[in-house]
Amino acid sequence: MFWGRGAARPEPWEVGDVLWAVIEPLLPKCERRA
Repeated sequence: MFWGRGAARPEPWEVGDVLWAVIEPLLPKCERRA
């Protein structure tokens, strides 16, 4: 699940969409913005 920033390069800490659903709301808005 990429929201505009990690699509081109693979992240070493790839996590599942379900896990992101839990983590994403906890991140600062500057981290989640597309």
